Amino acid sequence: MPPSYRTAVVILLMLVGVLSAAVLRLSGTPAVSVKEASCSELRNSLERDACNYRRALSPDVIPPEFRDSPSASPTCLSIADPYLAYVCLRLTYRPHMRLMLTSDYYYKFYNQEPELLRTPLPGCAVVEPMLALPCFYSRVGLLAQENATAARSLCDALEGDRIIGECEFYVAVSIVMSLRDDYNGTRDRLLHFCEGIGYPKWKAECFYLLADELAVMDESDVKDIVMACEKSSSISPDFLCFHHLAGIGMTPERAVAFCNAVVNRTDKLDCLRGIFPEVGRPDFDRMASIISGCLNVSAEYRKYCFRGIGMRLFERMYNPVGGGSGGSDVLSAMERCRGMPLEFEYDCLYGAWVRSIEEVQEIPGCTHFPQKYLQRCLEHLVVIRESGWSRLTRPGQLLDPMDNRSAMKTFHPKFDS
Repeated sequence: MPPSYRTAVVILLMLVGVLSAAVLRLSGTPAVSVKEASCSELRNSLERDACNYRRALSPDVIPPEFRDSPSASPTCLSIADPYLAYVCLRLTYRPHMRLMLTSDYYYKFYNQEPELLRTPLPGCAVVEPMLALPCFYSRVGLLAQENATAARSLCDALEGDRIIGECEFYVAVSIVMSLRDDYNGTRDRLLHFCEGIGYPKWKAECFYLLADELAVMDESDVKDIVMACEKSSSISPDFLCFHHLAGIGMTPERAVAFCNAVVNRTDKLDCLRGIFPEVGRPDFDRMASIISGCLNVSAEYRKYCFRGIGMRLFERMYNPVGGGSGGSDVLSAMERCRGMPLEFEYDCLYGAWVRSIEEVQEIPGCTHFPQKYLQRCLEHLVVIRESGWSRLTRPGQLLDPMDNRSAMKTFHPKFDS
């Protein structure tokens, strides 16, 4: 069967499903819970995939592997469909998507009643709304391999900009899978596709998707990664593309090159705040390479890189998920700053100290600082206490809170000393 004919048949079948679904809309009916055992009992493979996908999003059954070893999530790896599996695994390192994807969790979080398609869609004989959409998205992703325009037209047949945007994201996932085979062509096609998504959050996520995939390709240009992140951040700065991207999927050397290529100051600070997430792990033995990486950051921003190391050290001590003890002893983190180059030792100490303020929501004194740094700490402490400063919205603002003037009641030129 010629590809064009197969495409036409798929489009026709799916349009029939969409139109019939529009007649049988479900309004205000709560979704039923998903039991772990029920997915494996389903005979249809796509139904099983949709069930596991839904389970991964459930607020009642958060798989423990999502917390302990996200990269090896059995729930996601049990999904055979490549598009559902991709999005499921993406949740393990981009958890903000839980607040976007249609699920029990989404409606519970926003205190809304489900209003979704209920009728069986082509290729998946299910009637539950939460299972029907994943089946539909799987078919859309498959169609997009041959014809992304036709797949987008199927998304447009759905109702509501958010649902349409979610559907279009699956088209984007299908497109990005060709990135390694056709770098320039796929990059340009996906950039163009993302621009056409109407729902802002999904448009931002589409650019974020491209940035993520470029970041893990050694042959990609860091300028392309920066461009994709800029496009995402300009729409949804709360996604923290620069901060998160620098900390996942890049070698220290590449992360530094990425941060150096960022032009906007706020984005660059977010980036420097995110690099070197492995710092502070009990088995970490590459501090020399991390220090070397910071020394390769452009001179103006070098101290912020060392402040970021201090923050990471505290996070590892504080956060049990990251391998820490769960305690809030900032002194333990600051002790590990003693091996930094003398010029930047204070910056590492400051990073651990100021991160503890943000996390613990208490402003400590300067007793943990060596005597030679006591005056600098006291100057910063005065500004923090006078400003009423507390939790800030951008990670980079912890490196240089002077960038968050709206959160500071008092401008103090020595804060960045």
